[in-house]
Amino acid sequence: RALFDEGCIYVGVPPLYKVERGKQAHYCY
Repeated sequence: RALFDEGCIYVGVPPLYKVERGKQAHYCY
């Protein structure tokens, strides 16, 4: 499942939530 918002890619993969903006990747648990 992927949501596109203002050039940002939000990928929700339980239990991992990844926010990828440009070349930066943030992993939230």
